[in-house]
Amino acid sequence: MADTWWILPGAEQSTGLLSWSLFDRRWDRRQDPRHHRCAALFRLELQPTAPCENCEIAWRVDAELTDTDCEGDLPDLLSLQAIGLGALAEELSGRPPYEQISTGSWAKYDDGSWEPHGWAFRDSPEAPTSETPVWNNDGAVTGWPGYAWPASP
Repeated sequence: MADTWWILPGAEQSTGLLSWSLFDRRWDRRQDPRHHRCAALFRLELQPTAPCENCEIAWRVDAELTDTDCEGDLPDLLSLQAIGLGALAEELSGRPPYEQISTGSWAKYDDGSWEPHGWAFRDSPEAPTSETPVWNNDGAVTGWPGYAWPASP
């Protein structure tokens, strides 16, 4: 499983989208699109919250499933409690595909711990760079996953 999220700033409340992509077990050996099983899309309501140690800004997440092509029960995709923007996790620094990005995305799950999520960059026509400001309340921000997780049984 891998998740990508988008934050849209608002005057009083930020909103966003969260997309989970689920893959079959063969994805671990070879990241081939044919191993994609299904996806789930969630609408996010975001409220400011205390940032993590590595974050400059963070939001509490309230998520609602809006669409899915998954059949049967979904793994626990709603364990996400908060998202944050800040320092890039050391293990992602200089790693493709975003070697030039210096801002990281962070996620807090049900267990209460903050974990590195991936890269964060503004959605713009230009390729993101380390000089592009990530958050200034006037444009969408993408949180791109640096990791994939096994689905819960």
